[in-house]
Amino acid sequence: MQPPRHRFCRFATVFSVASVWFRHATAMLPTMIGWRRPLSSPCSRLLATFPSDSDWDSDYPSHWTSVTSPQSKTAKLFRSLLSKRKSREEHGLTVVEGRNLVGDLLLRRPHLLSHVLLSSDLYFRPRAADDPWNPLLSRLAAPSSPRVSLVPPALLSACCDTRTPSGVAAAARHPAPFDPSDSDDALILILDGLSDPGNAGTLIRSAAAAGARAVLLLGPECADPHSPKTARAAMGASFSLPLRRVRNWTECRGVLERCGVEEG
Repeated sequence: MQPPRHRFCRFATVFSVASVWFRHATAMLPTMIGWRRPLSSPCSRLLATFPSDSDWDSDYPSHWTSVTSPQSKTAKLFRSLLSKRKSREEHGLTVVEGRNLVGDLLLRRPHLLSHVLLSSDLYFRPRAADDPWNPLLSRLAAPSSPRVSLVPPALLSACCDTRTPSGVAAAARHPAPFDPSDSDDALILILDGLSDPGNAGTLIRSAAAAGARAVLLLGPECADPHSPKTARAAMGASFSLPLRRVRNWTECRGVLERCGVEEG
């Protein structure tokens, strides 16, 4: 049997923990039923870093929207595209980041851009006439631009693969896969089981520079050509150079034969 002093210490510890939990619960309960704002807590302080729509001036193009909640459908979709290959395949989308990559797609292949996220800090900060961001922002402000949403920097960071996003990200549609029927006597690169996304993206970029007609990604272990890391390493080449996944060498040989490549 424990001494009375030990029993008292255990009771005091349990009571202290219970009282902390009770104070936090009673502070949040009125807000949950709509009475008043919550008292200061770690959770409320974290949510306070994401501004509400009313915190921003409405002086931005009328066809733009604003997304401020990390629990919004847009934020959840971007996070899903970053982490899940299955999600990228189901939606036919991948996340691209940075002024150069998003700007190149907007200039050359705007139909591939589904949704652009733009940092509110970047948009509202003063910019000189020769600011390198001006061309991209002008194209996004045009009525014919893809869907654009202003987001707080913290939310943009949560929707990007890099640690320090440069201010813009987008969900881009996957281009149509390579069609071998119109590629007679063409240069084709085959990536046989290359699993590293950075290396795969670099080789896709090199193939485009060498004038290749397409890239075949052989085997289930081959890197996802539409993962954010592969797209970043390819520097846009994965959207201009046709790609095609093939399951095995038998399927690969069939594609090559349709391209007019004979087995040596």
